[in-house]
Amino acid sequence: MHFLSALVATTAAFAVPALAGPLPEDVAPTKIEARAPFVTCRPTLAGTNTVKPYRVDVARAQSQARVAGLKEGISGDPHRYFNGDNLRFGVTNCDKAGSILLEYPIYWVGKNGDWQKDVKTEKQPGGATPIRTVYANVNGAIIFCGVMTHSSVTAENQGTQRFQRCT
Repeated sequence: MHFLSALVATTAAFAVPALAGPLPEDVAPTKIEARAPFVTCRPTLAGTNTVKPYRVDVARAQSQARVAGLKEGISGDPHRYFNGDNLRFGVTNCDKAGSILLEYPIYWVGKNGDWQKDVKTEKQPGGATPIRTVYANVNGAIIFCGVMTHSSVTAENQGTQRFQRCT
């Protein structure tokens, strides 16, 4: 046993400096570009055939699902989404029959602020939004499904009609 401990300590002593050493002068460090994944929601502007695109930061949508949690606030959100639109998210816990899905309003890139679950809908500081983060309640755990929008929106960003996935 003592031999094994000594062997591990000796190996670690020699391996760490080799891995942590400086780069040779002729090798440039690799720059890693950080990229946030985005989706675009493409509802039509009510009364027209014009698409009104909204760009949504997926990491922000995931974060807002966690902020919303599982209990409904004064705004009435989050609330159950029964998927009458038959949307497929490509996530097992979201697409299987009987999944408990919730929806929560979120804003698009360029719109400052977040939906406040404990503020009535008509008093939201950011105003209306047709966009929703969708997530599953799996034994109390939040599993992000995706982002959806109403298929039609007014000039004031009020959503109407069915939902469609943002891609």
